[in-house]
Amino acid sequence: DYLLGKLDAHVAAAGVRLDRARVSAGVLHVLGMLMDYGVVQRLGLDFFPDLPVLDVGDRITVGLRTAGYEVFACANTYTDPALVDKLPPGSPFTGLSVDRSLDDDGQVIFMHLGRGLPKAANRHSRGVSAATWLDFAQAHLLGEPVRPTP
Repeated sequence: DYLLGKLDAHVAAAGVRLDRARVSAGVLHVLGMLMDYGVVQRLGLDFFPDLPVLDVGDRITVGLRTAGYEVFACANTYTDPALVDKLPPGSPFTGLSVDRSLDDDGQVIFMHLGRGLPKAANRHSRGVSAATWLDFAQAHLLGEPVRPTP
């Protein structure tokens, strides 16, 4: 609902993170984006990459901007790590080293663990393991007890 509420006649796409790694103006990261598909379709845009410049989904942001539309991106701890310090004291979201997106009130509305395959195989160089992620989800999102560690 939050992202949908950001779309209007001028803003044709909204996402949880703006990625500046490939395009200096930034592109909405495909991990969490919502777009006015009617506009995307009318402009003939697609999700296909054009490596090494454009990754999967980047054409959407670039094409919308070229056509005169704006895009909206949430405040995000990946691009602005200082936002973690603005979370409420005692928030369970402060201690988990993951990508967090916030709404206009500073509430966490989206979290992303990171690279799927290495994390799924429990190989990670930074952040949290898949097991830690699952424990967090069980305890804080599902209200279930954390499973015992073998």
